[in-house]
Amino acid sequence: MANVALVHDGSVDSITITLAGLGNNSSRESDKFNFSAEIWEDAAVQLVIETGTVSGTPEVDLWFWSSIDNSSPIYPDGITGSDAAYTLLSSPNLHRLFRLSAVANSTIYEMPSIYIASAAYLLGGKLPVTGGFVVTNRTGAAFSGTGGNNYIKIRGVYRTVT
Repeated sequence: MANVALVHDGSVDSITITLAGLGNNSSRESDKFNFSAEIWEDAAVQLVIETGTVSGTPEVDLWFWSSIDNSSPIYPDGITGSDAAYTLLSSPNLHRLFRLSAVANSTIYEMPSIYIASAAYLLGGKLPVTGGFVVTNRTGAAFSGTGGNNYIKIRGVYRTVT
């Protein structure tokens, strides 16, 4: 009898997005990520940020966007598919994956890993052909300028039969 196992891919990939120094009340979109190049069934994503001097109700949102076409994708809400500044719409058509409460000054926060296809229920439990992320900073100050303390990483998950 065959055994089906859920396996994490051996490598952790970095998402291209410049988060160091991201200003308060600002958003940034990542480069697109080609999920069709992988054999993944789902993917765990984790955001890491370092705060500046926080104030108010300090929060960071991680959003996900997707497209069914990698060659000529149609992106939602003015997304370009490139690492760039982004203006979040007041009522965004993106999937919010997580809201991070970042209440301490000069602190590195590691968001718990979130499984994209599972969390973005509108995806029907499947990864899209291509997709990416938007990070919105509402902490009261810019993120730290240290690039190595502000990033997104992703790791695929797939099933094997033995």
